[in-house]
Amino acid sequence: MPIDRARVALELPPAARTWLAAGADRRTWEQLARDAAARAVARLLYASGRDRAGEAGVNPILHALLGRTGSPAVVAVATALGCDPTGREWRPGVIVAAVVAYLQLGTGPGVRRDVLWRARRP
Repeated sequence: MPIDRARVALELPPAARTWLAAGADRRTWEQLARDAAARAVARLLYASGRDRAGEAGVNPILHALLGRTGSPAVVAVATALGCDPTGREWRPGVIVAAVVAYLQLGTGPGVRRDVLWRARRP
């Protein structure tokens, strides 16, 4: 399944969209898509700071704030994952899988590993 370029483009600044539309190749799209996915994962995973990973899954206030970000991927994934104050925090693997699926980056473990690695970088 090819990357959903329309969804990826919405995660990027307008200047990057214009540049990509001018004829970027598949490899460029793939790398930018992974970076966009990593940014979305980092927002979802570290909404309340790096010491409280996944807390938006149990904190309705943080969950609501994620719904107001400028990232369609963050909003869609946060909505899909939901919030249960009596449940568990979102796990990194669940977040990565949801973002990768949303942007249609592929199903291989290498893609998910790379996105999580990029998201965890300071």
